[in-house]
This record gives sequence, C-alpha cells and structure tokens, in this order.
Amino acid sequence: MILTTTPTLETHPIREYLGVVAGEAAYWVGDSHSDTAASMSRDMALERLSGAAEALGGDAVVGIRLDHEETGHGRVLVVATGTAVVVDDEPGI
Repeated sequence: MILTTTPTLETHPIREYLGVVAGEAAYWVGDSHSDTAASMSRDMALERLSGAAEALGGDAVVGIRLDHEETGHGRVLVVATGTAVVVDDEPGI
C-alpha cells in the first residue's frame, strides 16, 4: 500500500479514485510515555486508513492529512484521512 501526503504519485499513474477514507486512534496525554503513545497512535491511524482503502479495492492513498484533536480528560484523537486510489502497475517514469 502506497501512502502519501501528495495529491499525485510520480511513479504510478492513478487509474481510479475510490473515495475518501479515514482511520483513527486515541492516546492519553498524561501517559508517562505520551511521545511513544502519540507515535503508536499515528501509526495505528495510518494502518486503519490503509485497511479502509484496501476494503474499497485501493492500492494507494493520496492526499493524506493527519489531525489531532483533544477530546477531553487528556485524551487525544489522531485522525488520518486521504483518498483511496487504484494505480497502474506500470511505473510512470
């Protein structure tokens, strides 16, 4: 699965746009390992985003955006959004 923040891929032409996908995960700021928890939550949100794209038949997600939102009581929600796409197997370059 190709994941990128850019709207296009230089190496593979986009054949089909499948739609917006999202993945989310949460962590608590008060945790003594909050930096590690934040990194793990980001990775989990991206993994869930990738799974949502796969479920639609995608093999890449473009235009990824990561947002963090405090939900109260020291909890932070990490949300990853992007567009699931199907790319050509043959590289564009």
